[in-house]
Amino acid sequence: MSGTMWGDAFGHQDWGVQTTGTKRSAPTASQRKANTQSAARAGTLRAEVKHTAGRTSINASSGSRNDRSMSKLENDDGEDLKVVRVSGSVARNIQQARTAKGWTQKELGMRISEKAAVIGQYESGRAIPNNFVIQKMERALGTRLRGGPAVGGGGGGRRRGRR
Repeated sequence: MSGTMWGDAFGHQDWGVQTTGTKRSAPTASQRKANTQSAARAGTLRAEVKHTAGRTSINASSGSRNDRSMSKLENDDGEDLKVVRVSGSVARNIQQARTAKGWTQKELGMRISEKAAVIGQYESGRAIPNNFVIQKMERALGTRLRGGPAVGGGGGGRRRGRR
């Protein structure tokens, strides 16, 4: 063996840098324009339409662009569609029941496994009503938020059925 641990086992290897090709850079804007013009002259230009459904842009200063476009939704008859929101009476009932218990929005949210922001949306009337969330609030607050007899109150009436 020569002076290394491996001897001449790798002596036949070429450890120099090998260049296999050149890296192509992306065409510049002027090159793309020239390519498009030459394809148009030759008659081989192909147009592609990109459908970008669901793309949203969030801009803090003018984030209402999506809101305006969503409010213009129309059905087949051309009638404007309206998004149903929580009624003012339900929003007031939630807030009154929560404050009567001495809870914050965060505390109510923790008790029903929802975020405080969701409770805030319901109390301000901005939320789209979800019966499951409203039922959880009714159970936690111990009151009926949408009218009718109190939850779990029994109503004081006689039960029907087997005796």
